Amino acid sequence: MRSPRPSRAVLAALAASVVSSCALPASANAAPCLPGDRGLSLAVDKYAPGGRARATLRVARSSIEVSNVIIGTQGARPRLVDVAPEEPTTVILPTGNKSGQIVVSVSWHQVEDFGIDTVQCDGVARATATGVRSGTRVGDASLPRLEGRWRVRFTPDNYTGGHAETLIWRITPLCDVGACSVRVRSSGGRRRRFTLRLTEGAYEMRDDSGIRLPGYDCVTAINGREVSRIRRALRFYFRLRLLVTTARTKDGNPLATQSIGKLYAEGRPIGAAECEGSTWVDRLTARRLR
Repeated sequence: MRSPRPSRAVLAALAASVVSSCALPASANAAPCLPGDRGLSLAVDKYAPGGRARATLRVARSSIEVSNVIIGTQGARPRLVDVAPEEPTTVILPTGNKSGQIVVSVSWHQVEDFGIDTVQCDGVARATATGVRSGTRVGDASLPRLEGRWRVRFTPDNYTGGHAETLIWRITPLCDVGACSVRVRSSGGRRRRFTLRLTEGAYEMRDDSGIRLPGYDCVTAINGREVSRIRRALRFYFRLRLLVTTARTKDGNPLATQSIGKLYAEGRPIGAAECEGSTWVDRLTARRLR
């Protein structure tokens, strides 16, 4: 059962309603859907760059059929869209390059078939996005942003004889808003500058250049006497993985404040050196400084 398609006059009236209150009126033929009975969900990306907001519509259950789906933002003409029952429907909406909060509203008519009876109602849903200027580099809004000055402590994890080391990191994101890969400038050793790539919710650094460090010589001895020595006989390959554990809210957005991780240093023999390779692991704990 489908309700009739709205006329141009109805769409014009809806446009006027959106401009004035950002509310999309429902049909007069059915009662409003109760919150638990709404058959259409609305999700909007956190940021709306360049005057465009990205909305996703999804039908809740296969027993529900939706029609007259009208979606819009305040100050822009609403659109009539078709929503497939099997998969999400993405809609790109103009926002007029507006900064600040943007309200997206959607209304629809739904019919749910229970086999022996059908129930119909009119639904309305709203969601908000944050408008940002054109050219803004947008990161992942679902993850805490990593930035600022951090105190980072490295502690030996799988070896003895080492000592803990504390460094100060200055972290600069490679995007303007949200979470993304970052550049790190360290106060001491362990590479002065490097990049942490945001991959599947974790920050990672890999160094496959094979650094030769002093103190790792390959010595061959016969009857206790040294007969050969290869200096700096191991090449070291580094991998660092960092996970955010604590965050706070700043201007409505998550900001990372604490994190943990591990640094792996794998030493591999060079050339024909008959030395054994080894892997050292350090635990990492980090806290953002004010």
